Amino acid sequence: EFDAVILKYDINGNLIWQRTWGGDKIETAYSVAASQGLVWVTGKTRSFGDGGEDVFVLQLNSDGLFNWEKVWQSGIGRSIAVDSAGNAYVAADRNLYLKYNISGFVLYSLDWGSGWEGNGIAIDESGPDTFVYLTGTEDMHNIRLVQLTDTGALVSARRWTSYSMLYYGTGKALVTVSGGQVYLCGVGSPTLSQTQIVDDQLRNATGFDLSVNGSVTEPAGIEGAPSGTENMVTGTQDNGGMLIMSLDAAKM
Repeated sequence: EFDAVILKYDINGNLIWQRTWGGDKIETAYSVAASQGLVWVTGKTRSFGDGGEDVFVLQLNSDGLFNWEKVWQSGIGRSIAVDSAGNAYVAADRNLYLKYNISGFVLYSLDWGSGWEGNGIAIDESGPDTFVYLTGTEDMHNIRLVQLTDTGALVSARRWTSYSMLYYGTGKALVTVSGGQVYLCGVGSPTLSQTQIVDDQLRNATGFDLSVNGSVTEPAGIEGAPSGTENMVTGTQDNGGMLIMSLDAAKM
């Protein structure tokens, strides 16, 4: 039995609270976001859902109390981002993309079709319109970057192709900043070819959406705190090299 762990530290690295969430099998948390005094967490669960790997999404308040817990059938929640209205956007593997409102209701669920796994998600609210960016892996060797409206409509999509089968092309994480810049990091071959995708098939995803009564406990013996004020991007290198991109959203 392994549970997902959520920790809150103050600005000086002192632990404020710690929570675990899970059942009698394995839960893993992959991503966290905070806004308006609330915390959102996504990952995978085996204790709840259909017994395989299912996406979970949690919302906690600033004191670490659980507001709601949701599970979506089949997948792993890889990354989560929250907009200024408190809507949570989840990028998952197995072709899945979800949007929840602040109360935990699914506003829409989208399926990109086979061969696509989402790893990173970011929101751009710097202009009059809100855009959502997704990155991940397509057919194991290609990096994909997708731009959507906040209602789930496809705006544009790009693919970076690794020519060598020795290299995996994987978009891992995204961040957007004011001025319409999009930064992407991941793993790719030394030479990548960029193309615009015009044949994306976006459709509604099917699955169940469940409320979950997970076991919430206070873990003991968790020690250690980060030090310094550096902003870092971390990851692993697997048959490829680290990749960092800066893109102009207006030219997507």
